[in-house]
Amino acid sequence: MNHKNSRMRTRYSSIFGIFLFAIAALVSSCKVKFEEPKKLFDQGYYRQSAVLFEEFSKSTKDKKLKEEAIFLAAEAYRLSDEYDKAARLYDKVLKKDPKNTKALLMRANMLKKMELYREALDAYDMYLAEVPGDTMAEYRKQGCELALMWTLIALNTKWKISRWPTPNQTIGRP
Repeated sequence: MNHKNSRMRTRYSSIFGIFLFAIAALVSSCKVKFEEPKKLFDQGYYRQSAVLFEEFSKSTKDKKLKEEAIFLAAEAYRLSDEYDKAARLYDKVLKKDPKNTKALLMRANMLKKMELYREALDAYDMYLAEVPGDTMAEYRKQGCELALMWTLIALNTKWKISRWPTPNQTIGRP
């Protein structure tokens, strides 16, 4: 009886090992396809699509698809208000293609959103060197210049800014 149980255990343990190996092989072969995050992106699930685009870009060998996935991941992060991640990925796109005008513009916009006005000015200058006469970019660049000027004025002012009193509150009385 003991001998029979040991043979049965050996048989089941080998079947279990083969089963685990099959599951591991199946899981490792499940790579993200470009269509999955693209579909999520088109449906407005930007955060999920950004993560999947990044994962896809790391696993694919096709350079063109990799660049497109990185750009779409940056766009998805931008649309989900994660500007720092979007700017990082736009930088990555620009390392491969420094003349990508859409990435140049979006990077400048992200820097402006993050209130990095000096860096945004440089980024707008780079974009405007590639696309001269883009009035929207010129207006945004002027906005950065004004923001820098306002922050300098606010830092150097002699006036102290205080909170407005709440409505129906008398000033000077508790």
